Parts: sequence; C-alpha cells; structure tokens
Amino acid sequence: DGSLMPPNQFIPYAEDKGLIVEMTKVLLQHVFNDIEKLAGKREALFFSVNIVPEHLNNDDLYQLLKSVVDSGQLKQHRISLEITERLPISDLVAARKMLDKFYTLGIDLKLDDAGTGYGGFSYVQNLGISTLKIDKMFVDTIGREDNFNAKTIEAIILFAQKSNLNMIAEGVEDDKQVAYLSQHGVHLIQGYVYSKPLPAKQFFH
Repeated sequence: DGSLMPPNQFIPYAEDKGLIVEMTKVLLQHVFNDIEKLAGKREALFFSVNIVPEHLNNDDLYQLLKSVVDSGQLKQHRISLEITERLPISDLVAARKMLDKFYTLGIDLKLDDAGTGYGGFSYVQNLGISTLKIDKMFVDTIGREDNFNAKTIEAIILFAQKSNLNMIAEGVEDDKQVAYLSQHGVHLIQGYVYSKPLPAKQFFH
C-alpha cells in the first residue's frame, strides 16, 4: 500500500514462503549492474549480500557468482556473503563443502547478527567464517546506563579476537558508540553514523 516495510518484517515472510532464494538472485543482478555502471573507477570495495541455509542446499548461487567473477564484471570489487544465526543449518559438513567452493572464488563469509540466534560458536568453528558482525541490539546499549551490558559486548569482542576473526559493528549511530568500539578494538563499523541507505548512484558519488 506504499507504506514502509522494514527488512525485519518482509525477510522472515519471504523465507517462510520460499521466496528468499529468488529474491537473492534479483538483488544480486541489481548489485552487479550497479557495480558495472557506477563503480568502475572507484577504489576496491566489498558488497555484502545475506544468504540463508537454503542457499547452500545446491550450487545454483555458486554457479551464478562464479560466472560473474569469471566474467570480470566485478573488476576490482568483490562479493561477500553474510549468514545469520536466525535459521539453523542442519548439516554443517555439507554446508562447509559448499562454502569452500565460494572461498576458492575469493568470496568470504561473515556471521551476521552474532549472538542472537542458533549456533554462533559452531558456525565459527565449522564454516570458515572470516568476520563476526556485532548485532545492533548490543551496540544500541552503549552509553545507555539503564541497560548497558558491557560484559556481553566485551565477551563477543573477546571471542572474535581469540578466534582471529575480523569484526564489524552494526547499527552504529553516534560518536559515543564509535569511541567505545574503537577503545575495544572494533574499527570497522556500519550504520547511520556514516549515512542512511542511499540509491546506488548517490552512494557512488
């Protein structure tokens, strides 16, 4: 009806109705086209796209990304995959075999929404994850004395450091959060402190 529907509403619906895999293909095509048209002369960037366990049940996504990587369409840029803990992976061994094929293409895997769902420790141990993303729900508490749980955030950061993982903090909105994260060794951030989401043309300019 024209009203705004945030991702935390439409993505679970799309997953439940079996639409998420097809939506991912459409999304990737938009990304590839934007990179080709607008990002040719920009510094090397990574473009992250979320996947779900269903994407690892066959090699359709792998073949799509392989064809794009082999074609040179991405130029100096690369694609990065993110998987959330919200949905369980039933067969970690089979999932890792599929993911290893992506890794040979130079595509890495990040753990999104870390600490909020199923099997974060087992995912890190078994799936070859390169980066842990600290969920916005934890970042939101920084600087709020009424509900700040420093031990939880620090435990997540320590786990990432001990596991030799990169870290990205999600949903960062103010300088106080930036300062706290920096003091604790988290230097990669995403969120409104930089910008709200932008159309591709505006973003690249």
